[in-house]
Amino acid sequence: AQQFTVGIPQFEYYASPNVSHLLPSAGPITGGTSVVVQGVGFNRGKDFRCKFGVDPGTIVLAHMEDDTHLACLTPAALCGPGACDERVEVSINSESYSANGVRFAYYSASVHSLSVPSGPVLGGTNLTVHGSGFMDMARVESECRFRTGVVRASFVNETQLRCTS
Repeated sequence: AQQFTVGIPQFEYYASPNVSHLLPSAGPITGGTSVVVQGVGFNRGKDFRCKFGVDPGTIVLAHMEDDTHLACLTPAALCGPGACDERVEVSINSESYSANGVRFAYYSASVHSLSVPSGPVLGGTNLTVHGSGFMDMARVESECRFRTGVVRASFVNETQLRCTS
């Protein structure tokens, strides 16, 4: 007599996902930055994760936006306490992770003062933001937030940004 079963689940092999870059590639050490992971090999997955840091790292849920984009929220940094960076890898089965070594930079910026404390309600006031931990990175824009809106800031150095109200 032989024993066998019908309808045995099949194990499926797939090519490992490859991560090319992150948008944005930096965010605050407190976490909470929405990151789009760009790469290939995501379309075979069903259970997506992003891992920040080395083993064990911090694992967060991800969702597939399309075949080449996953989205996840950054956890609080494990590195630090100041500016630092961590590897980001992805899983499409919640177990096996990519090994591309793409890095996410965590920053610890703080604002100490403004060169000009006020201006007209119509805007147009040029000011310098004085602080610490400012960074000039590709694909990452600094912003100045005012009560009535947000404008792009220009990086001067790690202690100064410039913007116009």
